[in-house]
Amino acid sequence: MENQFEYSRGFAAPPPPYRLVAIISTCLAVLFFCMAIILYFDRSTMKKQLNDQKAEIARIGNSLESVKNDDIFTKEYKQSISYLSKMIWLQLIQHSAENIIRTDDFIVEKLHLLLDPEDGSFEVIIDVSTTPQMSPYYKGNGIFDIPDADLRAKSKELIALIKEFYTSSRLNYKHIPKWDNKSIYLTIEGSLEIGEVTSGKFKLEGEK
Repeated sequence: MENQFEYSRGFAAPPPPYRLVAIISTCLAVLFFCMAIILYFDRSTMKKQLNDQKAEIARIGNSLESVKNDDIFTKEYKQSISYLSKMIWLQLIQHSAENIIRTDDFIVEKLHLLLDPEDGSFEVIIDVSTTPQMSPYYKGNGIFDIPDADLRAKSKELIALIKEFYTSSRLNYKHIPKWDNKSIYLTIEGSLEIGEVTSGKFKLEGEK
């Protein structure tokens, strides 16, 4: 059969975006690699691990940017690729931070960087577990047996580390949202809220 697929007269068949498929496959491979990282690292090796992850993120981001400049893509195609590249970049940052970024009290179990495709609004959800040092003070159900001032300080310390990591990662790909301290939530056990940042100020759950 000479032409298995035929297009209506007046419409040219768009060239298959082989480069896009290759880039997406590479990005997914990197994601799986990040997810397979050992859960706990000594603090002495944390900085090296983060630097390695950021270098890989930069390499993927540059590849995605080169794809957007290909002439074969229409405006709509480029917009879709742009959003896809942002989501992949955010996913890479998420998985690069999980189980690596930690303080003396908290370990980042899950990091959710949520980007609304409609209005571009950005939310951050940081789900944590406690370190052995902090575990005796956690009573379950999101309740800690320490003064509020101490819990507030420990929470802010972790959020500051996440912000620093995100901001430094963004230097290599500035198309993702800026960190703006507007909608940041700190949780434990997946959904139990410890506190949140609104308008730049951290408040514990139930605090007015």
